[in-house]
Amino acid sequence: DGDKMAPSVEKKIAELEMGLLHLQQNIEIPEISLLIHPIITNVAKQFYERGEKPKVTDFGDKVEDPSFLNQLQSGVNRWIREIQK
Repeated sequence: DGDKMAPSVEKKIAELEMGLLHLQQNIEIPEISLLIHPIITNVAKQFYERGEKPKVTDFGDKVEDPSFLNQLQSGVNRWIREIQK
C-alpha cells in the first residue's frame, strides 16, 4: 500500500517545492528610510570627522531634556513601524 502512495507523495512534495520556490522569488523587501534626529546626526558627524565616537555626555543638557528624549522615542517608534511593514 505504501508503494502505491509513494509516487503521489513525491508528486505533492515536488509541487510544494515548486510553490515555495515561486514564493521565494516573488517576495520583495521594500526599501525603508530611517530618519535620524538632526541633533544626533550633527553631534555624530562632528565626532566622526575627528575620528572619535560620541558618548552620551557629548549631548550635554539634551540628555535631560524631556522634549528631546520624547522626540527620540517617537523617532524610534517610527523606525519600528517602518521595519514591521
